[in-house]
This record gives sequence, C-alpha cells and structure tokens, in this order.
Amino acid sequence: MERAIKIAYDHMQGKRINFTETEINRNAGYELRRGYSQELSRFSCVECGQYLIPLPSKNKNIYFRHFPNSEDCILKQTNLKEEIIDGYRDTAFYGESPRHYELKNKIGELLFLQDGVEPDSIDIDQNYVLGEMGKRRRPDVYCIYNNKKVAFEIQLSSLSLHYILHRKEFYRDNGIYLIWIVDLMNSPKILKNFQLDIKYIWDHHNLFRLDESSKSNLFLDCNYKQSFIVDNNEVHQKWMHKKITLSDLLFDEKDFSCYYLNYFEDYSKKVGQLSAIKLQIAEEKYKQQVDKHKKEIDSQVETLVRQIKKYREQDYGFYSIFAKVNNFNNEQIEALNNKIKLDNFSKEGIPYFLKFIRDYIPKESESNMTIVEFLITCINIRFDINLKDKYGNGIIQYLYKNPYIASDLYKYKPHLFERKYKLTQMDEEFLGTLPKIHDITEYLELRYYEACSTLEERKSVRKMLGFLYFTESCKRGIIINSKVPSWVTYLCNVMSGYKAYWKYIIIVLQKTEIGEIIKKVDKKGTIRKKIKEYDLKQVSCSTETYSALVKIYPEFFI
Repeated sequence: MERAIKIAYDHMQGKRINFTETEINRNAGYELRRGYSQELSRFSCVECGQYLIPLPSKNKNIYFRHFPNSEDCILKQTNLKEEIIDGYRDTAFYGESPRHYELKNKIGELLFLQDGVEPDSIDIDQNYVLGEMGKRRRPDVYCIYNNKKVAFEIQLSSLSLHYILHRKEFYRDNGIYLIWIVDLMNSPKILKNFQLDIKYIWDHHNLFRLDESSKSNLFLDCNYKQSFIVDNNEVHQKWMHKKITLSDLLFDEKDFSCYYLNYFEDYSKKVGQLSAIKLQIAEEKYKQQVDKHKKEIDSQVETLVRQIKKYREQDYGFYSIFAKVNNFNNEQIEALNNKIKLDNFSKEGIPYFLKFIRDYIPKESESNMTIVEFLITCINIRFDINLKDKYGNGIIQYLYKNPYIASDLYKYKPHLFERKYKLTQMDEEFLGTLPKIHDITEYLELRYYEACSTLEERKSVRKMLGFLYFTESCKRGIIINSKVPSWVTYLCNVMSGYKAYWKYIIIVLQKTEIGEIIKKVDKKGTIRKKIKEYDLKQVSCSTETYSALVKIYPEFFI
C-alpha cells in the first residue's frame, strides 16, 4: 500500500503545507477537500511535482496520495526506512534558504555569459527533467553546454547519502552531467558528513564552490586532491585549489560526472610512477652491487693469474692454487677463464695449454704439483682439450714428447678423458712410433680410460691393467704385454697378481679359445696346482671394478 504523504504544495495559497504539524477539525478538512473537488490541480508533490489527492485519515486528519497510475516518486516507495523518507520530506518542505536562492540565480545568470552554453536551454528551478520510467527531477539549474546536458545541484544543508545517490543515479541514467555546488567556507579537510558523501560518490574527489567575485563569466572554485611522490618512497596527497571555468572540466561519459583532476586516476598514476622509480633505484643499486662484485672478482682473478705465472716460472707446487680454484664459484670460474683464455692460439699456431705443456722444464727443486698437472686435473680450468696445433698435433703428442713429465704421465691419463678427450688414429700411430713402447699397450690403456664414464672407473683401470691386457691377449689370441714363453706361464702370472679376478679370468677363458689351448698344453697340471695353492675357489670376486669391465669389454662381461 502506498505510503501516506503529509506534505504538499498548495497552488491556491502558493506555499507548502505540512499536515504532520497542523491539526484541523472535521469541517476544515471537509472544506479543504471540497475546494480540491472544484480545483483538481490545487495540490502537488513537493518531490516530483505530480498532482496529489487529499484524503481523510481515521484520526480526522488530512493526508495525500498520488493519483492512480501516476509516475514513480521516491515518496511513494514503501521499502525505504522512515528516517530516509523524513529526510526527503524535510528537504522538500523547508525548501531553499535565501542563500540557496541567491546561488542558483547567480549560476543561472552567469551561464548566459558562458561560451558554449545554449541560452534557451538555461532553466533555473522551473521545470522537471523527465527521465526513464516516469522518473522526474527538478535541478536547481540546468543547461546544455557544448551539446552536453548539465545539471547543477546546490547543497548547503544536511542531506542523507540515499538522497545524494538517488540524484546521482537519476542524472547518470538519463545522460545528464551533474555538478554539485557546496558552500565550502573552510578547509576541504574539514567537511560535514553530507559534503564528505558528495566528495566520495565519485573517484575524482572534486568539490566545487561558486566564485561569486566574477561578473563576466561562470567561475568555480575547485578543491581537488592531488598526489605527489615524496622522497621517492611514498605517495602523499594534498588538497589543491584552482579557479576554473566549464571549459577546464573533464566530462566522464561512464558516470556522467565532471571533474578537473581525477584523484583516483592521478593517485594510481603516481603509484605506478613510484613503483617504476623504486624499480629503477633497485636496478641501479643492484647494478652497482654487481659492478662492485665484478670488480672484486676481477681483482681476485688478476692476483691469481699473477700467482699462476710466478708459480709456473719458478716451478712452485700448485696444490694451494689448485685448492683455491676448485673452490671458485661460477662467476669466478668464468672470470678466470676469460682472463687466461687457454683455447687461444700463440703466434706459433699452438693453443696456449699445449704451449705450457711443451715449455715445461722442472727446476732443481722438485715440485709437488706441476703446471701441467694443474692444467689437466683442475676441472675449473676450462679449455677444449681436443684442439690441435697447426700441424695436427694434440695433447697426446705434446705430453709424450716432453721427457720431463714422462714419470708423471700416469697421473694425467685418466683426467684427459674426464675432459672428454677423443682418441684418434693419429694418436694410435704416434704411440706406436715411440722408442720405449714396443707394443700396443699404451694405446690400449688410453682406450680403456676413454671407455669409462667416471673418474672412479678410470682410477680402477690402473688397478686391473694387467688383467685387462690378459683379456685383450685372449681376445686376440696373442700375448701382447709379456715376454713369457707360454700361455700357461702367462696365466699363472695373471692368477698370482689378480686372485680376486679369478671368476672373471674363467669367463674370459671360456669365451675365447685360449681356455681349450691351455688345457691341451698344461700336461703337468700347473694351472690346477695354482688354483689349489691360491685357494682361488674360496676367494671373493672383486665387484668394485665391474662397472668399468662392462664398458671396456661388454662382449665378455654383460
């Protein structure tokens, strides 16, 4: 049921009547209703301007209702709280103050002087704006500016937030830009509640006051909040003030608001700028730290390179340098190798790491780790070990040609293949030409290292080298690393030196013809006696070298 209306505008008396405050008797009520029957347009709604019907209440008082099928009005709604409706009634009944009347007329008069305003469109609190679904509102001042519909609402006294939002939504829904005018006499930091509500209904947070000093154009005092970056660390806000005209305003087509500076956009922009500044500062600080760190590393490397040069020239032991370089991090390793560049070629056409091997001559005092051992065994010293000189000679040729390092070759061999060295046919041919090597065992040893995957496997090769030569001898059918006269004697020597390999020896003999050959020639049972003597049937088989055996001779041990 429609809410009873106690306030109406009496066109006959030319004033608003509040029947919540006026008690009338039955005769007076009858006379009022009889006068209405003679003039149906006597009473109208103070909110929407539509005509009202006076009706008697049970308590003999008078109240009003809208006509049946009348358009929408906020005072007709029954779902709003009574205090909200009372706010609308009070605003409508008490009407405007002399100050309100003065301001709206000044605005209207100045709009006639404003460029871009259509003079015929200016309306000062005379006509209702008709909206969708019959909704209507009467702005204090209305005009068309540069083809934009603009409404001015002056607010000097307290308003409910519902009232403010209701006005905003009506103008927005009907494509009318709304400018609230407040009588801001104090700092924009000291605001009444309704002024705060007007400030916050839009993101821009602009407050407008009429500049009454101007006589030739419409000027507004705009108070707006602007953001500033302080000490490249925080975003602060400050209230600013500027005298503007309508041409200085921006018109937002999304919510039909008007503003000089949008606080939210400005604040978001400053926050973004501050983030960029902080990122730039952080990047610069990081770059400075990186540069400082790089200089420290470069200094460490320079010192180390001088030390390496001194130790090489004096043939000092490299163990301390070896330990230091092995503890380097990736940055230090990269800086060191960029400095020494062992892959580069000398003027002679020799990679520098090969030149250092060729030029090594020991001093009188014997060093505990030579420059050659350091270069080959220190894995953090980076170079391509497969590089050759201009004649095609590589590290095998340079190592075996330097007589001063012959006794240490056993240390270097496994590490060549840790560095992924690849044996070549030229290596095999070269090793066969060396005067102190009369068989292929030197090349075989290198091939064994190449077949392995880890340094541990390669170290195990040296432990079982004699057994590996025996295996190769059986495979080839010829004794390759011994001058003994027979296979029986050769096998006895192997059995003596590699008792823990007895089961592997049996496998090799079974998978080659050598086993049958030995059975035929061992007339005295020498092998059987040695098995008993060494108690080989009870000896545990070595397993620590099995992974290397599988890779070197897969045809026997897989």
